[in-house]
Amino acid sequence: MHTIIFFAPKGGAGRTTAVMATASAFIASGHRVGVLNMTEEARLAPKIGESFIKQWQASMLASGIGPDKLVTASAWDSDSFYNAKEQFCAAGCTRILIDTPKAPNRLINYAMFDSDLIVMPFTGHFEATWVSHWVASNLCPIKKMIGLATGLTGTDAHQAVFKSALYGLPTLNNALPRSEVFANQLIDGSFYQLQAGSGAGEYTEADLLSARSAATGLIEELNRLLKARNLRKYPIEKQLATGHPLAHLKALHAQSPEAFC
Repeated sequence: MHTIIFFAPKGGAGRTTAVMATASAFIASGHRVGVLNMTEEARLAPKIGESFIKQWQASMLASGIGPDKLVTASAWDSDSFYNAKEQFCAAGCTRILIDTPKAPNRLINYAMFDSDLIVMPFTGHFEATWVSHWVASNLCPIKKMIGLATGLTGTDAHQAVFKSALYGLPTLNNALPRSEVFANQLIDGSFYQLQAGSGAGEYTEADLLSARSAATGLIEELNRLLKARNLRKYPIEKQLATGHPLAHLKALHAQSPEAFC
């Protein structure tokens, strides 16, 4: 049983989207997946109604993914955290994916040190630099941390510049591109179960193939990392400037202004 945490110290970075996409891909490849919701919703769900993860689980069930393939739980304190881990273990889950809040607490910090891999999503250059600054400013298990580009736009050259906004950490070679297929997972459930013309976006075959290819490539890379437990082969961007949380980003803008137009 391997545990992957998805964490970013900023809202809108694509954590939950990445959790849902990788869960669907792991399930499609034969894994039984446990998804642990440790977001702000985990504590507030009894007051505000079903969390996004519970809504998504219902959509997964409607798309044909039952509890024999997907198990979910919520944790907001140490007791619920350990109960969830015991539940996943008893259910025979082989991959545990943890969704986290943007503001970490002691329990999230413990979960990060306890995990096998920490994936840090970012949707653009600002998020990438902010992730790097946060990691540099906090005590983190940095040897287990790796960035994940989600929803980047622009040319390949521009996206490469945006990825280089993440400094001090490696970045996964595979990314999750901007796609309505990923955006509508809360409604559609598993995009591996959809047919052309179905789903909230009435997707084309090309839309579905693109999403499945990206998600499958991502989990194959994650599987290799879980086996090797070594990120040293990945290149790491050096910080271009210091003195301000966004100094690196400003220097990058001066170096490649065309990518920011």
